[in-house]
Amino acid sequence: MWSSNFRSGLQDRFRSLGRRDRAALIIGVLVLGALLLFQLVFQPLHASCERLEASVRTQEAELSELKRIVARYERLAANRSGNPDAAADFNLFSLLESLAAGSGLMDRVDYMRPGSMDLDAMRKEDWVEVKLAGVTVKELTELLYLIRSSGNGVYVKRLSARKEGDYLDIVLQPAVARMK
Repeated sequence: MWSSNFRSGLQDRFRSLGRRDRAALIIGVLVLGALLLFQLVFQPLHASCERLEASVRTQEAELSELKRIVARYERLAANRSGNPDAAADFNLFSLLESLAAGSGLMDRVDYMRPGSMDLDAMRKEDWVEVKLAGVTVKELTELLYLIRSSGNGVYVKRLSARKEGDYLDIVLQPAVARMK
């Protein structure tokens, strides 16, 4: 790398130095080498390790947040559909028919028309349009309470009422959204 004349010239100069100057030169070269080693090797490695550790901490926090969201989603899905076998056997039309019969309103039902539509690629909404004639506000309130508290995720999608004297004519559309 260096020519032999240059190297021998440096060796001669080093040998011509006094003992104290040689020690100072060796210490200076060692300190300079240690400083270069620290600046060029250890410091970049340390910074890289810190960045990786910070990235791991961030990803662990994101993973725990994602796990929390998944657990919440599964809890909500389980609450909404009950158990999977019951969700497959659930029929909104039958439920409404039994609720109307149980509340004594079956004789006031003019019609019950079922329908359904796809909400998206994974969910489907089923509904039943029910027309009731000659219902009191108290009877309507009790029926709405029974529908809402049935525990099958049934909600009232649409409700329209027309007053006929002391009674109401109601068009009610309870619905339930389910996975396909």
